[in-house]
Amino acid sequence: MGREAGAASRRLRSLACAGMISATLAACSADSPFKPPHFAFAGGWQRGKAAAPVLLTNDTWWRGLQDPVLDQLVARALRDNLTIAAARERITGAQAELRAVPGAVDYSASASATVEDSGSRNSPSLTSGSAGLSWLLDPWGGRRAEARSARARLAAARAERDAAQLLVLSKIAGAYLDLRLQQALLQQNLNELASRKQLRDITQTLQNASSATRVDITRSEARVAEIESQLPAARAQIEAKKNEIAVLAGSVPGQLGIGLGPAAQPRPRLSPAMGIPADLLRNRPDIGVAEQRYYEALANVDAERAAQYPSLSLTGTISLSHLHQGGSAARYAFGPQLTIPRPNGAAVDARSSAARAAYIDWTQTVTGAITDVENALVDYQSVSGSLEAAARAADLFRTSRDLTQEVFKAGEATLSDVIDADTEVQRAEQALAEARFRQAQSFVTLNVALGAGNRFGAAPALADAQ
Repeated sequence: MGREAGAASRRLRSLACAGMISATLAACSADSPFKPPHFAFAGGWQRGKAAAPVLLTNDTWWRGLQDPVLDQLVARALRDNLTIAAARERITGAQAELRAVPGAVDYSASASATVEDSGSRNSPSLTSGSAGLSWLLDPWGGRRAEARSARARLAAARAERDAAQLLVLSKIAGAYLDLRLQQALLQQNLNELASRKQLRDITQTLQNASSATRVDITRSEARVAEIESQLPAARAQIEAKKNEIAVLAGSVPGQLGIGLGPAAQPRPRLSPAMGIPADLLRNRPDIGVAEQRYYEALANVDAERAAQYPSLSLTGTISLSHLHQGGSAARYAFGPQLTIPRPNGAAVDARSSAARAAYIDWTQTVTGAITDVENALVDYQSVSGSLEAAARAADLFRTSRDLTQEVFKAGEATLSDVIDADTEVQRAEQALAEARFRQAQSFVTLNVALGAGNRFGAAPALADAQ
């Protein structure tokens, strides 16, 4: 190709490119009908008008239960739990995907060389080499939209890591509270067993003195046998709960290294008369995931629109051939290359529909979060009130038992009265233990519903490229 012919060809290709680009621009539009999500629900959230808003910490709400063992378990779980570790790896993968997205202007280069020898004296040998350059432009922002989509996926992966951490916090706190409840119930059974054995001995003594009926003796022995039959299952349930806690903390059952012997039940110190600022819902990872999925869908709409435009690239090639027995030749070509895609309005419509669906999902997630917090507040308030009543009932039944025993010693009450009074105390103490468990559990549920603690211990996100 001569230089004049090559220049004319390049000018012709440039004019053709300009004409086709103008025609395509007239047929395409980059306007997006979507807007970022916003909270439109706070005005309709009627939670305790007279309650003073309480800003719950987003870091260490479990310390409000004032239990050092639980603090150790949480620290171990946030460090070693396998679910959280897998979520961290997904963040690493999303970061790699973001780095792999080309920039607005991308280029590539190539080079090659060949040597040919005919093996004959009559045929000349040939040496040739070539170098190429390709420069791909992004005037319509397609790859920039892909980068926005990748950043949204990365943000969603981080929110999913936060959700995994919140789930682990919820599970390990719930398992620990259940463990303390089972230990308290076991101790109550052991105390009642000792009391029942003492009553049985008293009953046998009274029988020898002809002061106890056969019904009294049978009732005492039956209750002792009943409690003894419950103890193995109760102990097995406690061991199973310890194994569950060990796995949640990223350890092997039996090798946790944190003592889980009997201890008092955790008690929250949060007033039930409170309000929650609605903006705290943004702490919830599921809302963050839904929001980033929506942003990703919007970026995919822009990327699909940009794919409807022509793609422009600049290519260049220089090659040199040398005939060893006479002569050499140089060739080159340089110019723009235009690719016009087949119009595909259905693909844009599909992406737009996906974006609208993502917005609906986000709205539904926020509405569900409000419901969760509302229910958690109501539950915490009701359980706190029942706990006070259960404590008063247990005190009154203990007093009644003590009075019954005094009357019995004075000969003014029967052994059946003593057995009944002791049974009432046992039931009241069990109800009190369960009420304490429910209050602590509702405290955990409230904080989890607010997304509190999901970012505790997480390293700050570095600014991502692109």
